[in-house]
Amino acid sequence: MVLAFHCRVLSMMLLVQAVDAHAVDSCAGGVSLLQNSLHVQSRARGLQRATKPWETYLYYVGTHHKAGSQLTRNTMKWALDFLGANYSCQEHHFQHATLTTVGGHNKCAVSSDCRIHWDNVATQERVQSNRELAGAGGMKFAHALRDPKTMLASSYCYHHRGEEYGNPIAPWPDIMYMGPLEGLHAVFDGMMNIFQNMVKIYTNSEADTYHSRYEDMTESSESFDTHVKALFDFMFEDLITPEEHEAIRKRAKKEDLNRGENGLSAGKNHTNSEECEANALAVLEQSPDIYQPIQELILT
Repeated sequence: MVLAFHCRVLSMMLLVQAVDAHAVDSCAGGVSLLQNSLHVQSRARGLQRATKPWETYLYYVGTHHKAGSQLTRNTMKWALDFLGANYSCQEHHFQHATLTTVGGHNKCAVSSDCRIHWDNVATQERVQSNRELAGAGGMKFAHALRDPKTMLASSYCYHHRGEEYGNPIAPWPDIMYMGPLEGLHAVFDGMMNIFQNMVKIYTNSEADTYHSRYEDMTESSESFDTHVKALFDFMFEDLITPEEHEAIRKRAKKEDLNRGENGLSAGKNHTNSEECEANALAVLEQSPDIYQPIQELILT
């Protein structure tokens, strides 16, 4: 009887050990499954990171004459180049500047598969056509914006010193010999058409649009950094890594006018003298026939 009891105890102990061993094996299997699952998820995230942002969204950068075209375009160009973009197109048939260093001279009209569009004569109609082209995936639109008064003053000063000779905005070569009063009136009609395009885009904005204000980008280096971060956060979201975000912000600093023109805009002579623009603005404010129509534009 005692022997039978010991046998039963021994059997129970062996059973417990077997159960424990099975539990260990099961746990090991569970850990292994968990590790495999995490590995698969990690690989999936890696594959997501490998997808370029323009494979998710259509990218459209639209600017206007004297609204900071160089500043907006080149800030975006630093980012796109770093991220490996090598295929972009120009909306305007006579554009020369490019949005990507590599593969930027294509024309959008004959590049229907292109996902990165550059437009320095942006209109609401082209914004809408790009929105439709983007389809269900949507687009990301960086739009240059500036106070029309300073745009008009900048246009006069810019063409007065002979830049972009032949641009139909101004009468050539007369503009080079006109004082501020005559010169502002000479470029007003052409610039007013540009203002209206800019305001129309602004007032018809949708959630896919970021307005890159010239004043915010030039007020100070701190303001530049703040607004470039906001621009890149909007345009690229989490489609790129935090390290990539940091890298493109660092590169874009080269376009900060307060740090000196040492980036892609260097040597392009797009920045006027402060004295010329200040004098032109003072004259503009004393010219109600052209000042009042500008004041009536809705751009808050």
